Amino acid sequence: ARILTDLAAARWGTGQADAARADLDRALALLPAGETIPERAWILEGKARFLLLQGRYEEARDAGEEALGAADAAGGEGTKSGVLSRLGLARFFHGEFERGIEEMRESLELARRAGSNDEIATVFLNYADALHLGGRTEEGLELAERGCRETTPGDRSEIWLDCLRSELTVAA
Repeated sequence: ARILTDLAAARWGTGQADAARADLDRALALLPAGETIPERAWILEGKARFLLLQGRYEEARDAGEEALGAADAAGGEGTKSGVLSRLGLARFFHGEFERGIEEMRESLELARRAGSNDEIATVFLNYADALHLGGRTEEGLELAERGCRETTPGDRSEIWLDCLRSELTVAA
């Protein structure tokens, strides 16, 4: 299953979105049926992320809800942070703003506890972008600026936050 998830990431990076999702589906099929394992949540989170990035928001929301159930069952806070971040953003695009905000707030707290710079930056990006797209650009900009202060300087996460901060500064 791990090899297939790595293959999915590689395919996604080369523009083979449908093949990447198929790889994740194959990886899920290899997992023991009915067992509560963190890998299931992690693979489902990847599926939700790919669907979200393709603009398939309803499917992303559904996959995110399935991933959240798997993450809760497996007890993986690190995975749950990523799931809530993607699920919250999918909810924003689906018009469920308040629920999306709640999930992103929880996601940020979990990411902070886990200490993953990449995940913290991803949550800030998704959350700030969602606020902007929901007509709350000033709040989104404040959040993006906070994200720049809270993430470790010098890695790729910082670049994404700087780009979003620039975009929101122009839009504000």
